[in-house]
Amino acid sequence: MPLTKNCEICGKIFLTVPTSSKQYSCSRKCAFERRTKKRIKYNCLICGVDIYALKRKSGGRKYCSTNCKIEGLAKLKKERFESIRIFGQWKDSKIQKRWFLENVGKCQNCCYNKIKEILEVHHIDRNRKNNKIDNLILICPNCHSEEHFFKKDGQFKNNLGIKSNAIDSKRPENIRQYAQNLWF
Repeated sequence: MPLTKNCEICGKIFLTVPTSSKQYSCSRKCAFERRTKKRIKYNCLICGVDIYALKRKSGGRKYCSTNCKIEGLAKLKKERFESIRIFGQWKDSKIQKRWFLENVGKCQNCCYNKIKEILEVHHIDRNRKNNKIDNLILICPNCHSEEHFFKKDGQFKNNLGIKSNAIDSKRPENIRQYAQNLWF
């Protein structure tokens, strides 16, 4: 049983079937015009070419092609990294680790540097949200585990292990002071 509808573009009456109740235009030409009517003009952020795209919550398309998008995202990442370096506060753990690997490159506790990729960034005050450079040190997984073991936090929160005097004697008393000595 066909339905009759009015075309939103030209106003003609056309027949449609109930299963295609979302059909709003009478022809392909009117359908194309309807789609382009809702599009907004944007400029590519890299090359400046005009782009016509649907309006979205995120503000529409920013790049005309994949190459421009890759170039634009690389540029944004570089700007973000530079601003982080200036203000000294990181929001992304990958960027902070990359900075430490490039500038320190070894465990700040035992000087391990054989495989740099396994080194971990440790928060001295144990606050994950405090990502200031003064609060972070780069240490190897062994030193990181020891640090949390001695403080009985992290994965060792419920551990009732016995401290060894041999290990305790090697561990600096004030890790914050030790870390600051490495930086300056």
